[in-house]
Amino acid sequence: MSLDLVQIARIQAQLAALETPEAPPLTSEELQHYWDRGNERRPIRPRHSDNTKVNIVNGQRRWIAFCASLPNAPAWKPLLKTLSWDNRGLAESFAKYLVRRPKNRVGAKSTVCRYLRDLSAVFNKYSG
Repeated sequence: MSLDLVQIARIQAQLAALETPEAPPLTSEELQHYWDRGNERRPIRPRHSDNTKVNIVNGQRRWIAFCASLPNAPAWKPLLKTLSWDNRGLAESFAKYLVRRPKNRVGAKSTVCRYLRDLSAVFNKYSG
């Protein structure tokens, strides 16, 4: 079965229509236009959303309760500032406290990870 020239031209035209042409690069004026338009369209994002602020407060409450349960009940702020890689046992004991505290035990690993992220946000608030 051979194709005639009309069929070949029609198939070539269909294939050419299916190909998406490569977009030409943007000029510096176009880039500046999109930049300005983007700045005008959206407000500047706040440092923290409302939910993040609530999570920081809840994380701070958990940390204060943890510090109160330690022997001699050390002050929570100076103890928070000692969190580091060298003192990682403190964060580990906080995680164990979350899992084994008497009233509100945490059973899921994902919840413990979230609470540790909240603790990280509290740490950044007071030390950064």
